[in-house]
Amino acid sequence: MSRKLKIKVIAGSLSDSALIRAWEIIAHRHDVELLAQEGSTAGLATRLPVIFFPSIPEMPNFFRDLDRHVAGADVIVGLDSSKLYTFQSLRASRNLGIPFVCVSHDYSPFVYEKFPNIRAIQRDVFENASFFFATSRKSVQLLTIENVPDARIQKINAVTDHEQFKFCARGAAKFKNYIGLPDSSILATMKLPLSDLDQPLMMAQGIRLALNRIPRALADRLYILICGQGDASDKLKYEISDLGLGTKVMFLAQDPTPFLKDLLSATDVLIEGRQGHGQVYEHLPWHVISAAYAGVRLIVPSGTIADDWLSGQMIMRIDDFSPI
Repeated sequence: MSRKLKIKVIAGSLSDSALIRAWEIIAHRHDVELLAQEGSTAGLATRLPVIFFPSIPEMPNFFRDLDRHVAGADVIVGLDSSKLYTFQSLRASRNLGIPFVCVSHDYSPFVYEKFPNIRAIQRDVFENASFFFATSRKSVQLLTIENVPDARIQKINAVTDHEQFKFCARGAAKFKNYIGLPDSSILATMKLPLSDLDQPLMMAQGIRLALNRIPRALADRLYILICGQGDASDKLKYEISDLGLGTKVMFLAQDPTPFLKDLLSATDVLIEGRQGHGQVYEHLPWHVISAAYAGVRLIVPSGTIADDWLSGQMIMRIDDFSPI
């Protein structure tokens, strides 16, 4: 029987749950410990032990005395190619003779070309990490562009608890009753950023277009739940009312995490919004992966990370939320 490995994961921020869950899965076979900065949990609960490092204003993303905390590990893991704590982790691994593995979900090549210090960190990571786990095909392509050999790259899938997110008829009925819908209703759930009006309003126009073109018996059963918060939410409610959708559209402004399983079980179609252009990477859409486990039909923007991961699923792709 192989011995347990001591794995130190330099998580930095704990906000990206789909990455953290991956390490929880192997924790029953190995000793896994997370290292993170104070104030980075963003509401994520994990059963793994976590060491918090104080935030140093004059040195963002710096973990003071990191070498002492990773000494004795069998493997050191970094969850980003561009952060100072990843560079620290790589340097510590070389000083201590410990293999260093990097999990990469960046997908925009050369985004840091104008920032020499960050590019220097990335180049050192790309050249010297023992191995890379890439969380999407785009991440694999980026690593290839950065001249990382194929033999040092392994694509992995986003992780969530598929047992937890199996479809639950009782939970579906409970959630529909909670929001006042009959059991026979068809629920389309949208997760959209409501910081500006353009994207959700365009989607609302698409909903009206769809309702006008599907059989009336189906349209009568279809309801839309918009999950999101932002400055444009009140304005959107008025616009949706003006479109004649006031009786068909509901808003959920609270955090759905405590009842996410019931929500996904009640959802027939999940429509995922594009999280913005020009970002270094998109956060791993854990709720979308969970929805796939729950049997929800998915509609996602083409070219997104969600599209990348779920390309093997039966999903519909839409281009930048054109109503067509």
